Formats: sequence, C-alpha cells, structure tokens
Amino acid sequence: MKRVKFKLMDISNTLLIVCGISLISISIFLFCFTGSTSIFLIASIIGCGAFFIAHIIKTNAIKEIKRQKNIHVGANFHSDTDLEAINWRLGKYIGIDLNNKSITLLELNTSPNVIKTFSIDSLTGYYCEGNIIRYNFRDISLPTFIMNYPNEHHAYQACCKLDLILSNNYSLESDLATT
Repeated sequence: MKRVKFKLMDISNTLLIVCGISLISISIFLFCFTGSTSIFLIASIIGCGAFFIAHIIKTNAIKEIKRQKNIHVGANFHSDTDLEAINWRLGKYIGIDLNNKSITLLELNTSPNVIKTFSIDSLTGYYCEGNIIRYNFRDISLPTFIMNYPNEHHAYQACCKLDLILSNNYSLESDLATT
C-alpha cells in the first residue's frame, strides 16, 4: 500500500506542477492577445492553486517519512544534518547518529517496507556519483542502500564525513568529528 501511495504522490505532484505551468502560460497568452483580465486572473489563480497543492503533497510525504522514522527509532536518535537525507518521491530516509553510533534506513516504497537500524561499524564503504550515494553494509539482507541527495553539494558533504567515519583513527571525541 505504501509503495502505491508514494508513486501516486509523485505522479500527482508532477501532474499538478505541469498543470500549474500550463494554466499560467495559457493565462498570459490569452491576456496578451485578448486583453481579458478575468480569464487571466482565473487561470492564474487555478495555476497557483495547483502549485500550492503540489507543495502540500510534498510536505505530507516528508511528514510521513519523519513519522515512520520517529515510530521505529525513538527519541534518542539525533542524526547529523550532513548525514541525513530524505527522498520523498521514493519514500527513502537515511540518517547517521554519531553520538549513538547508529544508522537508520527507511524505504517505504518497497513491499515489505525496509526499516533497519545498524551500528556504524556495519558500514563497510560507500560509492558516490553525482548526487547519489550507494552505502555498503555488512548485512546479508541489505548489502547496499542507494540514496539520492538533493544536489551534489549535499552528497559531497556527506561523503567527506563518511571518509572521516570510515577512517581507522576516527573517534567521537577526536577533532575529526567536528570538522
């Protein structure tokens, strides 16, 4: 059910954005050639409403992912901002808590849902290409987890911290944890 829910949210969001752009474009076109302000206002309001509904869909998807994370992880999990990512279109979440030395993964777009918490020690490596990071784990049921970051800069920041975490001389108390 969750898989269908996130797919429908993604499709409806895309359609609403396309409708919003189309209606605003049509209203500008009609205003330029007919001079009718009422058509311009009606189409513009409907187009802006489509953008607003698309934003609400995205916000609700992010809230659902965070709610599922809070249910399964607990209140003492606080991930580092550079090591946390939410992909609302795919229903994915990854967060790394350096204080508790744990990694939480959620994939709500699969059947059954993947909700796992690992120790940082089970992270064996990663591969970064653009804004996509593939995390490798020492776990037979989930050897890899692929996460799309919002942009390459966020992925690069996460990779820099992952380099420090995976280094042999990393400890939470060292200066490496704060850089």
